[in-house]
Amino acid sequence: MKLKLLFIVMDLLTLLAYPFVLAHGKLRQYSKSKDGNLSVAGSAR
Repeated sequence: MKLKLLFIVMDLLTLLAYPFVLAHGKLRQYSKSKDGNLSVAGSAR
Protein backbone atom coordinates (compact mmCIF):
# COMPACT_ATOMS: atom_id res chain seq x y z
CA MET A 1 0.00 0.00 0.00
CA LYS A 2 2.82 2.41 0.86
CA LEU A 3 4.58 1.59 -2.39
CA LYS A 4 1.42 2.34 -4.36
CA LEU A 5 1.08 5.65 -2.53
CA LEU A 6 4.70 6.47 -3.33
CA PHE A 7 4.11 5.93 -7.04
CA ILE A 8 0.95 8.04 -6.96
CA VAL A 9 2.84 10.89 -5.28
CA MET A 10 5.69 10.59 -7.78
CA ASP A 11 3.24 10.71 -10.70
CA LEU A 12 1.53 13.78 -9.27
CA LEU A 13 4.84 15.56 -8.76
CA THR A 14 5.84 14.75 -12.32
CA LEU A 15 2.58 16.13 -13.67
CA LEU A 16 2.96 19.28 -11.57
CA ALA A 17 6.58 19.84 -12.60
CA TYR A 18 6.08 19.26 -16.33
CA PRO A 19 4.59 22.71 -17.20
CA PHE A 20 7.42 24.48 -15.36
CA VAL A 21 10.06 22.42 -17.17
CA LEU A 22 8.39 23.09 -20.52
CA ALA A 23 8.15 26.83 -19.85
CA HIS A 24 11.79 26.93 -18.73
CA GLY A 25 12.88 25.20 -21.92
CA LYS A 26 10.88 27.58 -24.10
CA LEU A 27 12.26 30.64 -22.31
CA ARG A 28 15.80 29.30 -22.58
CA GLN A 29 15.33 28.56 -26.28
CA TYR A 30 13.99 32.08 -26.83
CA SER A 31 16.85 33.72 -24.97
CA LYS A 32 19.41 31.54 -26.77
CA SER A 33 17.98 32.42 -30.18
CA LYS A 34 17.99 36.10 -29.24
CA ASP A 35 21.62 35.91 -28.06
CA GLY A 36 22.53 33.65 -30.97
CA ASN A 37 21.41 36.17 -33.54
CA LEU A 38 23.54 38.85 -31.91
CA SER A 39 26.61 36.67 -31.61
CA VAL A 40 26.31 35.35 -35.19
CA ALA A 41 26.14 38.94 -36.49
CA GLY A 42 29.32 39.82 -34.59
CA SER A 43 31.28 36.68 -35.47
CA ALA A 44 32.99 35.68 -38.71
CA ARG A 45 30.71 32.77 -39.62
